[in-house]
Order: sequence, then C-alpha cells, then structure tokens
Amino acid sequence: MGIYVNKELPEVFCNIQKIEVPNQAEFRLDELSDLLKQQLLDNRKLAKSIIHLQQTQNDWNLYQTAHLKRVDKRVDDLAESQQFQETLTHQIMSFLEKIEEQNSIMQQTINYDQRFQNDIYQKVIEISQTNDEVQGQLTSINQQESEITTTLTDYSSSLDALTKSVEQLVSTLAHIETQTIEQNTLNQQIAEKISGLEETQKDADHRADVQEGMIEKVRLQVDHLRSILFERSNFLEEKIEKVLQSLAEYFNKLKQ
Repeated sequence: MGIYVNKELPEVFCNIQKIEVPNQAEFRLDELSDLLKQQLLDNRKLAKSIIHLQQTQNDWNLYQTAHLKRVDKRVDDLAESQQFQETLTHQIMSFLEKIEEQNSIMQQTINYDQRFQNDIYQKVIEISQTNDEVQGQLTSINQQESEITTTLTDYSSSLDALTKSVEQLVSTLAHIETQTIEQNTLNQQIAEKISGLEETQKDADHRADVQEGMIEKVRLQVDHLRSILFERSNFLEEKIEKVLQSLAEYFNKLKQ
C-alpha cells in the first residue's frame, strides 16, 4: 500500500526524506489463490485459443466453400467448352456434307456436258459422211453430164440413151434436192445444239467459277476453324491444368 497524500494538505503524511527499507515487514502467501489465479489465466488463454481456433475454422470453411464454388464453375466452363466444341464439329461435318453434295452435282453436270459433246461429235461425223455422199453424187452427175455431151454429138443415133440419161439426171437432182433439204434441216439442228452447247458451256464455266470461289471460301473457313480449335484446345488444356493443380492443393491441405 502506498503513502496517502492529500494535495489540499501537502504536509500531512508526506515524508520528504528517502525511505531506506520497505514499509511492509511481512506478507502472507496463499498457494491456492495463486493456483486459482493461474488457472483463471490459463482458462482465459484457452478460451482465447478456442475463439481463435473457431474463427480460423470459420475462415477455412468460408475459403473451402468459395474454392468449391470456383471448382464447380471451372467444371461448368469445361462442360460448356466441350459442348461448344461438339457443336462446332457437327457444323463442320454438315458443311463438308453440303460441299460433297455440290461436288456430286457438279460432276453430274460435267458428265452431261461430256455426253452432249460426244453427241455433237457424232453429228459432225454424220454430216461429214453425208457431205462425202453428196460429193460422190456430184461426181456422178459430172460423169453423166459428160456422157450427155458425148451423146449430144451423136444426137440422131443416141436419142433413146439421151432420154434415159436425162431421166436419171432428173431423178438424181431430185434426190440431191431432198438430201439438200435434209442437210439444211440437220445443219439447223446442229446450229441449235451448238448454241445450246455454248449456253451450257457458259453455265458450266459460271458454275466452275462459283465452285472455285466456294472452295476457296471453304478453305479459308477451314483454316479459321483450325485456328479456333487450336486456340480452344490450348485454352482448355490450361484450364484443366489449373483445375488439377487446385484440386491437388486442396487434397494436400485436407491431408494436412
């Protein structure tokens, strides 16, 4: 207990000299009280430790819940990316099937053009053969005209032969006229087919240009899709590595 000092009466119980020895000669030691005090301090420390442990456990539970939510979100992202990749693959296969159908149609058109050209070539051969026949008939007419000229020099003695030759000539001319009409009709048909062939050739050229443009467009789209698939594959690989790393850290913490 310290010295009582009244500031209103400063001289009362106020020693201005130095105290050489303690003013308490003896004291009583109570081990039970000390034990209780120490136990109270230990209990307080234990309570603080328990509160701190509870706070740490709550923080860990919150962290674990947030981490599990992040893992679930990453798994959902991976599933969404997988679904997007499957949809993209399906679209690519459908697009390639359409290209295959267009190639089949173009091949059928080319085969039809080839058959049409073969028909035209066959008609040209027939015209050439007809022209050869007409040339032969003209040669025969020339020969008959020579015979008529020879017969006219001896008209008096070869009137019957001349009459027969004239009849043959008239018949031959009629046949030639008929063939000429048929030839003109055939030439007109050939001209119409050639005109149709030119239109078909123009249409085929246009289709070929369109097909070439479509093939170039498809090539560019395929290159673009390859780059997208490559980027998505790298992205998925990085996300999977991060998820696996996070799961490994999480399980390591659980083991500890």
